[in-house]
Amino acid sequence: MIRRIHFINISLLTLVAACSSPVSDESDEGDEDVEPPAQCQRLEVVVEDHCERVMVTAVETREVSFERAGWRLDGTLWLPVVEQEGYQPPGVVLMHGSGPNGREGLVSGSLGIAFAEPIPIYASLAEQLAARGFAVLSHDKRSCFVEAKPECPRSFTEYPDDLEALRVGDFLEDARVAAQVLAAEPDIADDIIVVGHSKGASYVPTLVHEEQVVHAGVMLAGPTLSVIDSISGQLEDYADWLEANNPADPLIEQLRTEAAAIRNALESMVAGTYPDTHYLGASVDYWLDWIAFQDAVPAALAQTDEPIVAYFGERDFNVGPSHRELLESWIAAGAVVAEVREYANMTHVFVELIDEPPGHAMEFSAEVVDDLVEWAVTNSPTRAP
Repeated sequence: MIRRIHFINISLLTLVAACSSPVSDESDEGDEDVEPPAQCQRLEVVVEDHCERVMVTAVETREVSFERAGWRLDGTLWLPVVEQEGYQPPGVVLMHGSGPNGREGLVSGSLGIAFAEPIPIYASLAEQLAARGFAVLSHDKRSCFVEAKPECPRSFTEYPDDLEALRVGDFLEDARVAAQVLAAEPDIADDIIVVGHSKGASYVPTLVHEEQVVHAGVMLAGPTLSVIDSISGQLEDYADWLEANNPADPLIEQLRTEAAAIRNALESMVAGTYPDTHYLGASVDYWLDWIAFQDAVPAALAQTDEPIVAYFGERDFNVGPSHRELLESWIAAGAVVAEVREYANMTHVFVELIDEPPGHAMEFSAEVVDDLVEWAVTNSPTRAP
């Protein structure tokens, strides 16, 4: 089933200009052998003898699915409908954060911030990117089961393997196959950008480094600290903010107590002394796998030579300023090549906090999308038209 969303033109004022302008009438006179451009940037198409920014008139959605490790992963592909012929949009694969997320990424808030109603973060991001010329794939996460979230379409009873055997690498490999499937689509360029949110951002450097079809990566609120420091630290960060704004809030002491308990539990797992097999709904084996995976992120970033950009929200308590500061220190030391941007009044899911009711926007930030698009165009790979 194809669903089409129409709109009237899209402002391109915030985007990078086309790589070349049409030849003027004067220079065209008597010149019938004008060579076409050697290459065009992302979001451009060759029209006669020049590169022209694609004009999107609508967005279509199409249901897609692919299989990996005996499980069918269902998703939605957001596609731009354009005026010009012959345009092959670059692809974007969205990668989920923690939890049993569906393709639309319905969230009710983030640490310390509650939304008036659930916001489909990934669907909002995907539609905005498609409206600017990208083909965007978001799929239901392997752990997306209706028992955990109503928007998930399938039950854990359908899963063919042992759910206890799931590891962080399964989600990375699902994203890898999604990128390959998207690049193989005949009407989509084999120029894929992976966009990971929160925990999903940790997959970005590996895929950018290893996958031939992946040419850039975007880390949205991506953790750089260890899992132990991240999870205990987010509660400490929120407690610090509360203490600075309302020192009498009784939640402060509760947060600090929970942070200490989490740190103790995770450290005892690493030491091999944790007394149980599960913690906070996940097996100890899964926790240890996640800890090891996250510890390898700095090395993965250091070996990556494709473009990477990291975006952070200033009002993000889940992935606080220490993560951004650590990444910036790696960049300053020459260990990592990446760009970093922080956004004021932006939450963990890049919903902006505003003064008008209900106190926040109802979509993924258009400002962040515009910056992502401009960055993607500026860092276009060399592509023949």
